[in-house]
Amino acid sequence: MSDYKVIYASKARARSNRTMDPWFELKVKITENWNEGWGKCLEPRWQCKHAPIKAHSIQNARIIDQIAENGHVVTMKVTYHPTSPPFPDFGRVGRNKATTFQGFCAKHDHEIFRLIDVEPIDTDNLEQLFLLAYRAATRELHATMASACCAQASYKTAVDLGLSPGNRPCKLGLFAVERMAIAYDTFKYRALFDEDLLAGQYDRMRHRVFDVPCTRPTVAVSSLFSVDSVASGDGCLLLSLSILPLEDDRTVAIFSWRDVDDDSAVAWLDASGVKCGTSHDLRRELSRIALANCENIILTPSLVNSFSEEQKERVRIYYVATTFASEGEPPPLQVDLFV
Repeated sequence: MSDYKVIYASKARARSNRTMDPWFELKVKITENWNEGWGKCLEPRWQCKHAPIKAHSIQNARIIDQIAENGHVVTMKVTYHPTSPPFPDFGRVGRNKATTFQGFCAKHDHEIFRLIDVEPIDTDNLEQLFLLAYRAATRELHATMASACCAQASYKTAVDLGLSPGNRPCKLGLFAVERMAIAYDTFKYRALFDEDLLAGQYDRMRHRVFDVPCTRPTVAVSSLFSVDSVASGDGCLLLSLSILPLEDDRTVAIFSWRDVDDDSAVAWLDASGVKCGTSHDLRRELSRIALANCENIILTPSLVNSFSEEQKERVRIYYVATTFASEGEPPPLQVDLFV
């Protein structure tokens, strides 16, 4: 039995004692806090009072339509528990729910992203490339702000349940502060996009587009992520990645970054191995980067069904090691998300 299945089985046994377990009660409260949702329209002026809608961060009719099978796609879902390691697994989700987030009201979502939602993607169009990166940055902003609100509410609940002190630092309290700091940093980064969007200045972003040889669409990504970079002044580099199937046999991977980060981004990409090598090497490296850094990723179900149980387990272990910053080097991963 794998480590993850052992964790899952132990949690199942604990359910019989859940009425006596304050940690289980905290988990219930965390789930309730998350399900209650958080949101406002994150339009660039921050003045809109209309309620946000659940809009797709990856375009539904053109992109998800190519990935979905029988109305479903596959994502990596993570189960959390206050006293157990995160448990990741592949999970099917309906295409109409996949990649949605409540970042904009209906009016602003339509106005801002019409060019990439209605028109075909042109990888030579700077405005379209900017909007792809802007949507990824906004989704990350919404996710970090929602996470900060949930962490703070959960910490308050833990104090009320006597699981955390309210008058001195503790793990849950420090976690809430950390979530707020991350949300603030993401807010400052997205604010740079706001200025450019309002001014119509799309040339402050830099992009590198890779054509990925494939026989059919199997994966799509829209994500903002950070990586360590010696060339970056503060040691941390932010990039967005959009992986989009444009035709049956053509998928593109688009890396985007701010112009001030050009040297460090180019250095990171060159060091990562994403360059003009064999198509097999390019696909493997893009797969590794997506699984190591991107939460907002969808896969076609038949691709995941083709993985052996050993491959799935390697992906789970790799996902935990990279996403949750486990100590030591992450295990090697040889998985191709492209077909």
